[in-house]
Amino acid sequence: MSATSSLARVDDLLRSRNSVHHAVVLLESADGSRRHTATTGRANLDGRFITASISKLFVHAITYALVDRGILELDQPAAQWLGADTLRGVHVISGRDYGDEITLRHLVTHTSGLPNLETAGVNGAPSLEQQVLRRDREVPLSEVLDLHRHVAAKFPPGAGRRAQYSDTNADLLALILERTTDTPYEQLIRDYVLEPLGLGRTGLVHTNTTDTAPVFRRRRPVTFHRYISSQRGSGGIAASASDLMKFLRAFTEGELFSPEHLSNPDWRRTQYGPLQYGPGVMRLQLPRLMSPFLPAPEIIGHSGSTGSFAFYCPPYATYIVGTVNQMSGIPFEYVYRYLNAFAR
Repeated sequence: MSATSSLARVDDLLRSRNSVHHAVVLLESADGSRRHTATTGRANLDGRFITASISKLFVHAITYALVDRGILELDQPAAQWLGADTLRGVHVISGRDYGDEITLRHLVTHTSGLPNLETAGVNGAPSLEQQVLRRDREVPLSEVLDLHRHVAAKFPPGAGRRAQYSDTNADLLALILERTTDTPYEQLIRDYVLEPLGLGRTGLVHTNTTDTAPVFRRRRPVTFHRYISSQRGSGGIAASASDLMKFLRAFTEGELFSPEHLSNPDWRRTQYGPLQYGPGVMRLQLPRLMSPFLPAPEIIGHSGSTGSFAFYCPPYATYIVGTVNQMSGIPFEYVYRYLNAFAR
């Protein structure tokens, strides 16, 4: 079966799913010779959607750029920029406070040991995600840090061979970038990413943002712009598929920072099954035994809780970005179906 007919079959599958209301998919070969797009509903390549955790790639890109300029060092203690009081009591295990041992590298690689409070409740309370889906509200970083003071960290910073994915890492990084440069994070995004790449459909979500595609939880549309607007480093970026493809290629190919930062990655498995985290990026690769009917080769990049995805697949030399705008399911089935069809 040709790549064209295989891609058409995946397009038909995407459009036939009742759970997918508003999706966009864009694939490009690394050499730029081939391209495929697919949309459902009113989606298009220039329509903006909430990228959720793909936003972490933006804060990591700026961090690396500042390291390249000698403004930051990855092994600097975060408390040097945040102050001891900000992290006091945030990272405690068996009565010992490890907050002053957290470095920028730990934040970038998710090896700080901080738990992910977005999906885990504290003292029996609903998780932050559950709370904001019931009633959208802003959740400032100060509130998140206070919650951390009531729950033990997972492991000392950098210890062991695992990563603990936590939104707090990226939000702390965004604050550090602001304090290091004395520049608002939104301006840093413009200066280091948007203007250099000419991205006109990308930026932070604000409480009054109205031009992003609707996100669904199963059949019900959900609204959480207030929450997303307060999660600037970890989830606050909205972008179009066209812009996101330009950004992913620039991130991967060393246009925004030295490619040395992504070389020789130390991949560590996260709490989310086979997902791994390395030098500021997510990685997934499944052996054929775990995915007998659909090859699942290595992909490197990031996904988001809104059904968003931005990955490079080295074995197929292919980039794929987009979203299914659906919170109740992960997008990897579609990512792999499209990658395998594109590679035929």
